[in-house]
Amino acid sequence: MRLRQRQWVGWGGNLPVIGRAQAAIVPEEVALAKASATWTQRAQVEQRMALPECAGCHVRIDAFSLALENYDIIGRFRTQGDQGQPIDASATLPAAFNYHTVNGGVDLSRTIAQSHTYTACLAQSFLHDGLPSIYPPPALDGCAVTDVTARFAASPDQTFSTLIREVALSPVLRRRIVAQ
Repeated sequence: MRLRQRQWVGWGGNLPVIGRAQAAIVPEEVALAKASATWTQRAQVEQRMALPECAGCHVRIDAFSLALENYDIIGRFRTQGDQGQPIDASATLPAAFNYHTVNGGVDLSRTIAQSHTYTACLAQSFLHDGLPSIYPPPALDGCAVTDVTARFAASPDQTFSTLIREVALSPVLRRRIVAQ
């Protein structure tokens, strides 16, 4: 079902996109949503992929929900879905993750953590946070982000703290000019 004025997070190209869904809910979608209430999560995903107006966005986000299907709404691990059927938590991630196949939340988290896309996105966000608001966000494939991710990749200690240190030592932050 398309959302009306709710925030969504997805992968736009290679970086997370946070936006507002503008589409109105049409009666046919309400009927489909009611009919699919007893379907498995995978069946609901397959139905969305069959609808061109849904597939355009859901192709980037549904794989994450499938991989996390073993966890209920409050994070408890489960092996059966709401209707008692076994859960298949395998999924093929979107292009930003080179269509890598994962099976479950642990595999998903490892894949994301080892992804250059994720590291570059974090570096971009931290660089943007460190710059005065008059600056646009640095480009994901720009020199500043590339420099930080290259130094991080060359580091023997690839931890969150190391990434923060590489951002803090970035020439773009040392050369910033504060508006008067």
